[in-house]
Amino acid sequence: LYASEIKAFFRHPLFVAEIDPEAVNEYSILGYTVHDRTLLKGVYQLPPAHFMEITLEDFKIRRYWEPGLSDKKDPAGNNAAVEFEQLIKDTVKSQLRSDVKAGCQLSGGIDSSLVTTFSRPHFKDGMDTFSIIPCNKNFSEEPFIDQVISKTAPRAHKISMTPEYWTDNICQATYHIDAPVSSPHTLGIKKLAETARGNVKVLLSGEGSDELMAGYLVFYRFACRQSLLGKILRSPKMPFKSRRTLRYLLPDMDSKDFFILNRSSHLKKGIRVNKNIDDKVFYNNQRQFMPDSSDPLKNIRVYDMRVRLPHLLACLLYTSDAADDLQPV
Repeated sequence: LYASEIKAFFRHPLFVAEIDPEAVNEYSILGYTVHDRTLLKGVYQLPPAHFMEITLEDFKIRRYWEPGLSDKKDPAGNNAAVEFEQLIKDTVKSQLRSDVKAGCQLSGGIDSSLVTTFSRPHFKDGMDTFSIIPCNKNFSEEPFIDQVISKTAPRAHKISMTPEYWTDNICQATYHIDAPVSSPHTLGIKKLAETARGNVKVLLSGEGSDELMAGYLVFYRFACRQSLLGKILRSPKMPFKSRRTLRYLLPDMDSKDFFILNRSSHLKKGIRVNKNIDDKVFYNNQRQFMPDSSDPLKNIRVYDMRVRLPHLLACLLYTSDAADDLQPV
C-alpha cells in the first residue's frame, strides 16, 4: 500500500494500526521522527530528497538531492556579503514566478523580513503580508513587524492568536499532520493560512532559514564548545562559576552527540513517555544522519536539514493545505 498521507491507510480493510514504541520514544525526545520512520509499525514515509519508482514487479527508492559538502569558498574582500545578498534576491525573484496572486508571511524575524523586503519591488500593485500576533505581548514580535511594514508599505494583515483558537483547533491540526502537534507555531500557521486564502494563493516564507544558516541557539552553543574547548582544557584553574560552564559545554560526549543532545530539548529536560528509553540506541540512530566532513558547523547544519527541517516543512505544508490549497514556498 502507498498513499500521500497515513490516514488513507485506515480505509483499507486489511490495515491494522500498531504504535511503534521506539518511534514514539524518538518523537517524544525530538518532536518528530526522522528519515523514513513514522509512529506506526510497518508504515514508512518517503525519506527527504528521495523519490519512489514503481513498476508492475517492484519499487525502488532513489535519492535525487544531497546538501553540498564541498570545501567552502572564501570570496576575496567584502564580496561574501554582496554575493549572499544577491543570491537571496535572485531566489526570492524565482519563487515569485506564479500565475496566481502571491504574498508573504511576515513574522518579524530576520528571515521573513528579508524575504518580504526583497519581494516588494516585484509587486507593482502592492503586496499582501500576513502576521500572527500572540495575545501575550511577551511573545509578540509586532514592533519588528511594524518596522518592516513601514519600509515596504504592504497591505498588512495582522491576525490575533488566542489560547481559545489553540484548544479549538489542535485536534484538527493533529489530523492533518498525522502526528501529535509538537511545534507551537503549527497552529499559528494554520490560522494564518485560513486568513491568507481569501487574498492570495501562494505565500513566501522564511521557514528553514535557521537550519540552513545556523540561526538557532543550539548552533551558538556548539560553536562555543568548539572554540572554547582547548582554552578550557588548558586552564590551570577552574573557578567555581566556570565549573557549570564546563559541565554545560564539555559533557562526556563527542561533538556530534553534544549537538544532538542540545537539539533534543525533550531529552535534556527529562520529558519521556518511557523511562527505559535506551540513550545509546537513540544517539546511534541520529548519528547516521550527521556527515563527517572537515567542517563541524556544516555537519550539524546538514544534520538539521536531514532530520528536523523536513518535519517543519511538512507541518507547514499540511496545515496550509488544509486552508483550501494555499501553497507555501
